Amino acid sequence: MPSPFILSLTLVLALLGAGGEQTGPELSEGDAARVAELLETGLALHEAGRPLEALDVLRRAEAVAPEQVAVQVNIGLLLAELDQLEAAQRALARARDRAPQDAAIRCHLAGVLQRLKRHQAAWQELAQALKLAPDSPLVRFQLGVSFADAGILGEAAREWERVLAAAGEEDPLAAQARANLQRIDRLLGVLTPPGGSASLRDHCK
Repeated sequence: MPSPFILSLTLVLALLGAGGEQTGPELSEGDAARVAELLETGLALHEAGRPLEALDVLRRAEAVAPEQVAVQVNIGLLLAELDQLEAAQRALARARDRAPQDAAIRCHLAGVLQRLKRHQAAWQELAQALKLAPDSPLVRFQLGVSFADAGILGEAAREWERVLAAAGEEDPLAAQARANLQRIDRLLGVLTPPGGSASLRDHCK
């Protein structure tokens, strides 16, 4: 079962994470256009609540461009959403191997490894992501998830507060970080007072 604090990843976030890292064999103009069209169709199907059809479309993109990072990342995240965690891990690991400097991919992979209870491997990916992008809200968010799953709620709260400080108001990470902080307060049996931050989670720090 996913963590109650887990980031509700969308395929859009995957494209943002791997957007500049289209590594792999160079595609012909026609193949590149075909892959872009299939990715767009897959996103639309996912957003329409048709994940199995979205996966079928993304597999067609994979047949055209099996080594392209964006294709593997999107397939990996969709498989994770469908709870096909072993296959998701393999797809995201392939993407990481193609784009080892992409901190977002390492975060996505760490999230799947965490769900597979491979905690040491997840922490290793997060450590590398933190080196690559120490100020990334996505890295800090996933780090908070890992702390929360380990029961270290004070550290989790600190990471999510960093997300709130760094992410814009419209960033979906900010909304989820805020929801996670509220969830910690509920777990501790208190509510954060309006206009203040005093709660039992402050004493966990």
